[in-house]
Amino acid sequence: MTPNGIHCFTCNGEDCAATLPCVDEEDHCIKATVNSDGQMMTMRGCATESFCRGDLSSQSSQSSIAADQSCCKGHLCNSAQTATASRFFQLGILMYAILQTSF
Repeated sequence: MTPNGIHCFTCNGEDCAATLPCVDEEDHCIKATVNSDGQMMTMRGCATESFCRGDLSSQSSQSSIAADQSCCKGHLCNSAQTATASRFFQLGILMYAILQTSF
């Protein structure tokens, strides 16, 4: 297991801000939301290209697991979406419109 220089975000419970060094052929980052017996979990980490091409729910041996996965290629590409200046601008416009219609 040799680190390859790529890092991906990983989750420790609900906190998905930690990073994980990828190894060997793991050249993609994965973000998955898994519903197992009514409990939702978010998972992030490193993955191989072949794993990303597959369906996570079909790779699971348990039929009670449903998953939504996405993969990306690049250093730390599986992060949570952060609030950017354009998002704050959009939020400001929306709030202004709501306030204008309220008065």
